[in-house]
Amino acid sequence: MSANADQKRQQAIEHITELLEQLHEQKLDDERNELDGCRDAIDKATAILLDQGKLGVSLGLDSAVHAIGKALAAAERRLAQWQSALDKLPDGKAVEIGTLSKSFPGVDDHGGTFRTHLELAALTIALKRRVIVLQAVEHAQSDPGNLFENFARALKADQQRLDKLESTSPVSWNACRRWSWHARRVCGPSSRPVKSIA
Repeated sequence: MSANADQKRQQAIEHITELLEQLHEQKLDDERNELDGCRDAIDKATAILLDQGKLGVSLGLDSAVHAIGKALAAAERRLAQWQSALDKLPDGKAVEIGTLSKSFPGVDDHGGTFRTHLELAALTIALKRRVIVLQAVEHAQSDPGNLFENFARALKADQQRLDKLESTSPVSWNACRRWSWHARRVCGPSSRPVKSIA
């Protein structure tokens, strides 16, 4: 009787774990879909500005900018968590891949959570860069005589924020290679190398 109860308990735990993984995957898919949905508004806004037209609310650029802003905040939060996790690892000593995977879920899996977060961050940065250009062109065309000094400073600050995020996180190819090297160095030669980051 006890073995049967243990088996049912184990099956229930496995089922709950599977449901939680599905929910997590769905959340990542939703995040990716929301960012992918921003492309249409950005493409149309770009076309209108190239035609020297005025952007209207019907384009949905405001909601796209909001979604990109949320995704950028998530990327910055994840980066801070990754930096903190790296700081806690012993310097100069090998770490088992299992230990590394606790801080970086999916680091050893090509389609894992860590890799998905990297892809989302790269997409967010690319979309945000396009939005910065759109915002600058839109305002320059709307009032050519105005230098928009404060607005230009705000856009420059956005650009610097993106540059910093991109240079300190593994969202660019060079940074990915640095993180991959670091992960292999942390794991040591006897552990399985982490090639999926790069």
